[in-house]
Amino acid sequence: YDGGKDFSAIAQVGAGGNMLVVPNDLPVNDLKEFIAYVKSKPANSLSYGSWGNGSGGHLSMEALKQQTGLQIQHVPYKNPAAVNTDLIGGQIPVAFTSMGSALPLVLGGKMKAIAISGPYRVPQIPHVRTMTEQGVKFDLVAWYGMFAPAGTPKPIIDKVNKEVVRQLTEPESRERFVKALGLSEMPIKTPEQFGQTVKDDIREWGAIVKSANIRID
Repeated sequence: YDGGKDFSAIAQVGAGGNMLVVPNDLPVNDLKEFIAYVKSKPANSLSYGSWGNGSGGHLSMEALKQQTGLQIQHVPYKNPAAVNTDLIGGQIPVAFTSMGSALPLVLGGKMKAIAISGPYRVPQIPHVRTMTEQGVKFDLVAWYGMFAPAGTPKPIIDKVNKEVVRQLTEPESRERFVKALGLSEMPIKTPEQFGQTVKDDIREWGAIVKSANIRID
């Protein structure tokens, strides 16, 4: 299927960056120190984990590599939990992983977060700066959204969007989403605005994929 043509955007439920995490004993505490650490090692002697080829974590690290010249190998895992387990166990020195899976471990002192992709910090760990704040411009985020098959009547899409917006504007609902998913912001968008977000992200993520020559198989 064609994700840009076969679905109609209804509503964006939330958005948040991916998290760059390292083991507690790795001697780095921010992006600058991490970049220096990787560059102090032989090229491609270190590896990083993500939850699969073409995942948000994979693309986030490739964006970082393209801007900084880092040479570090990708190790794709089946899911974020497997990435986190190997990172805590010392099998990999760094991972770009999903906010929802990593945040509880960071808050529990199991690993360190050193950067967030996207334009917003995470409310639960406000001391961790974004990549852009640390000198590497990368404002793309992971988001959660609702879609319908292409051709769904607009009155139906508008009705569902209205109900989602109602839920997102209730303080208790917003707080629940932020805590459960580690979201940085809860954007309120019309179906048209969300549809434009999808188009923009396909273009920008696609540029990273082409530049890094990423293939799923």
